[in-house]
Parts: sequence; C-alpha cells; structure tokens
Amino acid sequence: MTNEQLTRFEFFIRSTIPRKKAKVIMNQALNMKDKEVSDEMAIAVCSLTKLFVGEVCDTAAEVMKERGEEADGIKPQHIQ
Repeated sequence: MTNEQLTRFEFFIRSTIPRKKAKVIMNQALNMKDKEVSDEMAIAVCSLTKLFVGEVCDTAAEVMKERGEEADGIKPQHIQ
C-alpha cells in the first residue's frame, strides 16, 4: 500500500455516520411517531451505510481510471 492509500484507509476506518442523525432519518422514513428506533438498529444501518459509501467510492475510482482522469480525483460524473 502506498502512503496515500494508507492515509485514505485510515480516514475510512476512523469515519463514522452520526448515530443520532441516522435515528432521526430512520424514524422519519419509517413513520414511527410512537416508538423510537433502537440503538442496535441504528448501529446496523450506520454500518451498512458506511459499506455502501465505500462501494460507491470504489466504483467511482474504477470509472475514473477507465476514463483516464486519475489526476483530478473522484467527481460527481464518476458516480453516475
């Protein structure tokens, strides 16, 4: 692994999805007015969200390499 890759990996490992924000979004999406989403459910959704974001970034990096645009970094057109 290069130093740049190692740095990005460390940032990924340290990054988190705010659990409180996830619970608010889940409560709104599930229309739960009387109950609240459990901490365990919020942790699971935050974990899956982090995995999904990682997959999107990996796919965008592949698209970027195929187009030969590696010098500029990932941009929105690489995600589409």
